[in-house]
Amino acid sequence: MLGDHLGSTSMTTDATGVKISEMRYKAWGETRYTWTNAPANPSPVYAMTRYQYTGQFSYESEFGLYFYNARWYDSQLGRFAQADSIVPGGVQGLDRYAYVNNSPMNFTDPSGHDVCDEDGNCYSSQSGWYLQPNAEKWNYSKLIRYGYSDWESQILLKLYEKGGQHARHGVNYIVSHNIHIMVGHLPLGMDKGRGAWFSESANTIVLNEDSYSTDILPSAYGLSLVIHEARHMEQGTELSHSKLGEMDAWQIQFDVLSHFQPLTPAQQDVLNAQTLDEFTGEVQDHWSGYWFNGTLGLYTYPDYPAWCWGGCDYGLPWYLRVNFPWDFQIFHQFRRIK
Repeated sequence: MLGDHLGSTSMTTDATGVKISEMRYKAWGETRYTWTNAPANPSPVYAMTRYQYTGQFSYESEFGLYFYNARWYDSQLGRFAQADSIVPGGVQGLDRYAYVNNSPMNFTDPSGHDVCDEDGNCYSSQSGWYLQPNAEKWNYSKLIRYGYSDWESQILLKLYEKGGQHARHGVNYIVSHNIHIMVGHLPLGMDKGRGAWFSESANTIVLNEDSYSTDILPSAYGLSLVIHEARHMEQGTELSHSKLGEMDAWQIQFDVLSHFQPLTPAQQDVLNAQTLDEFTGEVQDHWSGYWFNGTLGLYTYPDYPAWCWGGCDYGLPWYLRVNFPWDFQIFHQFRRIK
């Protein structure tokens, strides 16, 4: 059997190399073309193989589904028939029926739980990426093929190759979840003094256009901000809108930054903080403007998981409270950071 880059069976041959059958697929796995020489060769050897899209066993002729070990997959809908029993991380993971983070041309899911690339390197929401020994995870041509611009590809490669373990994890998360990087502004001047933010709805990380441009690679600090925001997207809405989530993201950011340049004493103090109180104390000491910044200051952030103002019984998430009276949806989509 001969396959494509996803492992889908596209052609079968006999022992002499003569073509027996051929199959072609649409993006989400529906069969769009088949040919077989079986009528001229009644032997079972010449029957169409049942291992088809991404190499999984097909029951489409019986009841329209593929067997993906842990779950059944419907290629007509492009979705699993059951929710993932292992809750995936990140924004895309909120949809537990989604297939390969809605990127079927780039990834497969042989276990029914984990997203895998064409080299067999897979991502588990429980253990992160598990790589084949000495596997080269990303290269420039692969990132371009996955739809990233030259500027984005250079950023991701620089982080992956030089930014250390947390940067590699962040790049893997960004690519596996089809997150893009851009420069831009927030409405109503909400981006003043902020280096970067992320948009859950647009699935993007945004660097402030006042400081960054697509004409040149970001500074070392700008590169570390990309991983900071990727970490927030991986955390999910509740944790990313808490002091604990910020501590996690800041410490990962400064660890990445330390691979590019020496940290300042203030940055090193934040990286070394062992408790939430130590972290918030360092922020107050070294970044008082960020700590007390009106309704957007870090002091207003709740402690996770109590992330609702006045208690969740009120049904008013923190990120809506602090945004009043600005447009709620804008703030939900574009979260702030220093």
